Amino acid sequence: GITIYLFPSKSGTHALLVPKGSGLALAGSADLVGKIFGDAKVPAAARRERQLRGPEAPNESPAVCGILVRRYRCKVCKAPCTVGPRELLTQRLYTASAVGWALALFGVMGLAAAVVRKRVSPWAIWGASARRWPTLLRWVKAIRTRRLWRCVRPAPSWWTARQLAERAATTIAALTLPSLEPPPIEVQAFHGAARAN
Repeated sequence: GITIYLFPSKSGTHALLVPKGSGLALAGSADLVGKIFGDAKVPAAARRERQLRGPEAPNESPAVCGILVRRYRCKVCKAPCTVGPRELLTQRLYTASAVGWALALFGVMGLAAAVVRKRVSPWAIWGASARRWPTLLRWVKAIRTRRLWRCVRPAPSWWTARQLAERAATTIAALTLPSLEPPPIEVQAFHGAARAN
């Protein structure tokens, strides 16, 4: 598992991904990150490109983009840690916002998985997978097993994937910043997903 610590920087809010069991615990402060990691960047991969999939905003066309993330090595346990934008999810190619939006479209709006895939995935659909989207079901399974967004309350084991997606989407939609005229729930889930943990 991974523990995520968020801290602001000049280029925006970043997340520090720390492997659990490494004995490393942070208070979430940028000063503490500097003290622990200092200039101890991983030499061979101090910067690495990370692919992100999904739309940049709700109702926009999905795209694939690459960003540079920084990698550090802990001075204490020598574990590598990655620092990047809040939208990064560990071991996932899609942004947190794209996942949140997909769950809202599937669970709250009741759209078919193939329709959700067309709105979230940058890849064209070919062959037998045109009617379903295994990635969407993997996200729901990760929520059920508490490997994705632990802020979502556990659901009964008999709940369907659509019911669990609805619970996850409404939970992360509640994390969006307040506004005078709240946007639709799927838009709130898109923006709240980056704040979920």
